[in-house]
Amino acid sequence: MDEFLFDTAEALDLALGEQHVVEEGLKTSIGEQRVEELIEYWEADFDANIAAAFLESSTYRERLLLTTWNRLARLHEFRSKVGREFMKLNTVSADAQRTNDT
Repeated sequence: MDEFLFDTAEALDLALGEQHVVEEGLKTSIGEQRVEELIEYWEADFDANIAAAFLESSTYRERLLLTTWNRLARLHEFRSKVGREFMKLNTVSADAQRTNDT
């Protein structure tokens, strides 16, 4: 189980790094001002009609950046879960080791 979690964590770290590179490239090509607008959109809670209108007026690269942010959020969430599971497993292993030592 340790090896599986470790391998999963490594794969997630690699995927996160790749997505951050994609994010930075898209941000550079889109421009700082528009990226700020996209951040506001990303953090806002619009109704479906406003969101659809915004996306309709967005370029391919802008939609790709939003998709990249979504991927990053999911990857960070999954990486966090793997880290917690790894810590739980190590805690159980440490408790078992202390029990065996006494």
